[in-house]
Amino acid sequence: MKWMHGFYPEHPIPRTVTLEQCIAYYDTIPVDYIFNLVYPIREDETEAVNQFNFELHLRHPWIIPFGGLHVGDADKAAIVERCLGSTAFSASSFTRSSRPSTRWIRG
Repeated sequence: MKWMHGFYPEHPIPRTVTLEQCIAYYDTIPVDYIFNLVYPIREDETEAVNQFNFELHLRHPWIIPFGGLHVGDADKAAIVERCLGSTAFSASSFTRSSRPSTRWIRG
């Protein structure tokens, strides 16, 4: 949440919250699934962010991941090809913004 407070200082979730704390919180509310819409902010983050989202889904299948495709990524076609081959994701979305998303593949 540290990045969130950089542009939204009043965000109600503490800067120091951990992933484990977030996951534990979801066990206390009546939801079946959550959508993890994390995306790369910089070009060099695409692989790491997508892999994180995918591995999080493997550990917690009720967390539905969306992979990211940064507008500046050099090999967009290869990223899309990998993403579309996945069975871990139920939807794809590609846009021209700096925050396009798609689905990731099993590693």
